[in-house]
Amino acid sequence: MFDYSEAHPRNVKLSVKRFHEVSEEWVHFVIMNRDTQIEHPTHSFDIVEGPIANDWITFQIKRYQKGKITVQQLLKELRYREQTHQICFCTPESLWALAVVEDDTHFDREDMHSLMIETLMNEFDLEETEAAHRLYRSAVFTRLSDTETKLYEKHWTEIYGMLKKELQM
Repeated sequence: MFDYSEAHPRNVKLSVKRFHEVSEEWVHFVIMNRDTQIEHPTHSFDIVEGPIANDWITFQIKRYQKGKITVQQLLKELRYREQTHQICFCTPESLWALAVVEDDTHFDREDMHSLMIETLMNEFDLEETEAAHRLYRSAVFTRLSDTETKLYEKHWTEIYGMLKKELQM
């Protein structure tokens, strides 16, 4: 886990490009950075921040590139989607804006069990008792309870992924 100091880029005069929302400029920036015919990197920014161009957005951009929709139609489509956010650290110098934070994601076992039970309930639409039974009867739980496996040192979501895979088999 990292802490991003937004003051650092200003203090050391790094170049930062911020896209506060999808815009025509953002669309062309995404297209430029995904064009395999252009030599990369395509820009000189140390840090780029803004909406994420996920698969759905990429599909819409391809429609625009093929002339099936105008840039105005594209922007209208994109503005009605939930906005996501990313920060890209593009140069080695930009990484100095990050500081490692003590990883507080390792919970005690009781917290971990509760989180996995709650996630099972939500994901598989189970009652709490049934979710608890599935967890406590699993091979993953057996391994988790064995301190020699050190499975408890992993992040709970990774352990949950193993549990989910086991339960789906």
